[in-house]
Amino acid sequence: MNSDRIVCIKAISGTFNQVFFHLNDHLNEAEHFLKVLTDFHKDKLWPACLESPAEVIHAGANLSGVMTSPSLFEKYFAPYSRELSALLHKKGKLLGTHLDGEPKPLLGLIPGSGLDVVEAFTPAPMFHCTVGDARKAFGGKVIILGGIPSVLLVPDAISDEQFETQMVELFREIAPGDNFILGVGDNIMPEASLERVKRVAEMVESHGSVPIPAVQ
Repeated sequence: MNSDRIVCIKAISGTFNQVFFHLNDHLNEAEHFLKVLTDFHKDKLWPACLESPAEVIHAGANLSGVMTSPSLFEKYFAPYSRELSALLHKKGKLLGTHLDGEPKPLLGLIPGSGLDVVEAFTPAPMFHCTVGDARKAFGGKVIILGGIPSVLLVPDAISDEQFETQMVELFREIAPGDNFILGVGDNIMPEASLERVKRVAEMVESHGSVPIPAVQ
């Protein structure tokens, strides 16, 4: 790891730490700051979103149940997303967020949060739940975009046999294919194999016709 990446990681880590320190040591000031930001969003950003031609609006980014605990999610994120979602739905729009971190602690809370889409969803082996776990928890109420952990495309990390096995299992989990858009969570890494990317495309052609059979 080069020095630039080390500095970047330290800076990000320090920012997260400061948020938790401020919530603990200066709660009133932190919540006032959050209210100022939220009021600005409602006054300036939400009207632009509502009148835009976009069909899906993203709110929040890099959501993870490790950093955003269920209690923090319910206290700070969910009220915002429920209010925005209700307004978007009146305009025929959907609300999404970038869930590329650990999803497991938040699975049961997402369907009632106003979110319609979770994007960059990253399952095991990178995190502690499967796409099947998420689909069961969401009950058809939330669209999943993602499902392929980026490490699956890296030969040095996952064998060819494991890659094939997990991809076939993924198609079983997403059957019959509703409320799901296949993609890589979070990004295709530089170490990824182009041949595996092509193989995913081949498997979509052979396995991905909706409705996908329950057993393959």
